Amino acid sequence: MANTIKLLIAQYRLPFPLYYSGAEKSTLELAMALVEKKADLTMMFNQAFISDKNFETMLINAGLHYQKTETGFHYTYKNIAINIYNNATFFEKYSLFLSQYPEIFILHQRNLFSKSMYEEKWYDLFSIGKNHVYFVR
Repeated sequence: MANTIKLLIAQYRLPFPLYYSGAEKSTLELAMALVEKKADLTMMFNQAFISDKNFETMLINAGLHYQKTETGFHYTYKNIAINIYNNATFFEKYSLFLSQYPEIFILHQRNLFSKSMYEEKWYDLFSIGKNHVYFVR
């Protein structure tokens, strides 16, 4: 039996179907293909600066059944498990995940930031793990 590939898609932006541009559409198509091929896929997004109340409204308006935790929201869309972490814990969860799976392939797609603490936190993650694939919007 072949080994299943383990992948992480991480984005510092909202996922489909909450935000639907070309980048989100291509991420959705990639994720659906990977799940269909039985890849072990983890999806990790950042809630950024949207309040919990406004974010829950977005989830409800999109018709999504979700679970709220103290660190964010979780739902399934087209058989894809989506983890959305609040701004305070996104980088912590991401770093912890990479330290647990240093050989994982990580697919990134995010907005560019001006020089800020988020830019530094993002690039610090590149020192963890080794298989980073990076898509710039």
